[in-house]
Amino acid sequence: MLRIWRRLAVGFLFTTWAMAAWTPSFASSHGDAFSAKQQKAIEGMMEKYILENPEVILQSINAMRARQEQAKAHGVREVLKERATELLHDPNSHVGGNPDGDITLVEFFDYRCGYCKRVHPTVQKLLKSDGNIRFVYKEFPILGPESIFAARAAIAARTQGKYVEFHNALIELRGSFSRERVLKTARDIGLDTDKLAEDIETAQSATDEIFRLNFDLANGLDITGTPAFIVGDNVIRGAADLAALQEAVAAGRAAMKAKGG
Repeated sequence: MLRIWRRLAVGFLFTTWAMAAWTPSFASSHGDAFSAKQQKAIEGMMEKYILENPEVILQSINAMRARQEQAKAHGVREVLKERATELLHDPNSHVGGNPDGDITLVEFFDYRCGYCKRVHPTVQKLLKSDGNIRFVYKEFPILGPESIFAARAAIAARTQGKYVEFHNALIELRGSFSRERVLKTARDIGLDTDKLAEDIETAQSATDEIFRLNFDLANGLDITGTPAFIVGDNVIRGAADLAALQEAVAAGRAAMKAKGG
């Protein structure tokens, strides 16, 4: 195993060095390629160097990962800037909290996600303690057909003006998310389930488009799981605690103030 690792390391460093060294001037003075003897000598020197300084491999890998993370973060910032209207003001995304609040908090969620259920009371506490947060709901059903049906039902509940009540009931629901159980949950909060079922069916194409746009937006923001929160330029992945959400909101407000917003 150690021998394989050494060969991989030597190959990696040799390729990196060769790419850096292989300039037109170098090529013109050294021919078209290294000879087999030259390459073997170089590999021997590199192997010796690696054995004496094994930390260079980890340093190289860490540097590469850091560059990748920086590029990814830059890409996310660009998406936040270019698709701000879609993220914050999509008419197909329900707005709760204080619709006239001075800052917007967006959540991507799945009704069957255990972490979404765990963070839900924290989100409610945040919205209650800070009455100036505009909250945007983004359905992101990634956990299978039952999640998709629950999200369709929640969106359809908007026609009866009970989206938030139904959202809360679904996010607090434990166990099965069968069609029958979702409709029973709807009935328990006062929804007309016959109308709801009809609205789910007739709005299926429109709902599919909502999902497509939300998934595309999540992909651009490097969101691969739920829950995920966005406030200002900050993307929080996972079930953050109250202090973390409050800190992100405060940072968002400070950034807006600095920009004169």
